[in-house]
Amino acid sequence: LGKLMGAQVIAAASSDAKLKLCADYGADHLLNYNAEPIKETVLGLTDEQGADVVFDPVGGDATFQSLRCMNRGGRLLIVGFASGPIPEIPANRLLLRQCQAVGVAFGSYGAQYPDRIRANMAVLTDWWKHGMLKPHVSMTFPLEEAVAAMNALTTRKATGKVVVKVG
Repeated sequence: LGKLMGAQVIAAASSDAKLKLCADYGADHLLNYNAEPIKETVLGLTDEQGADVVFDPVGGDATFQSLRCMNRGGRLLIVGFASGPIPEIPANRLLLRQCQAVGVAFGSYGAQYPDRIRANMAVLTDWWKHGMLKPHVSMTFPLEEAVAAMNALTTRKATGKVVVKVG
């Protein structure tokens, strides 16, 4: 989505296999956070300015590292906690970087702002119809294997969407 919105995308992931998928989807820069320091790498790629927006579905230490490489006025979008630990964000980091940490809960946002969701979904649907948005389905399971599908998500084996087919 970042590429479609005109952003320079720095993809960070825990493995080279996941980064290859990011490259296939057009990421401008790749960062294996198990092999390279997040802060120094991001600052180096942004002329020491830092990231304007960080989309964080991982949580844990990655959240703290992301805060250290934010641009002044940047936004850290907290989307989930795939790594397990839920971080406690030190307020001094927000103050020093003059940035925001924003919780992104799609369900409650949609209930509160249905018109915005409809407008956003119309744009996403248009991008998908024109081949600009291509969701990655990494695994498909029959309904009888729903537990295996959930295990693929919770053990971080999936590198994209997991589909459970009904019927």
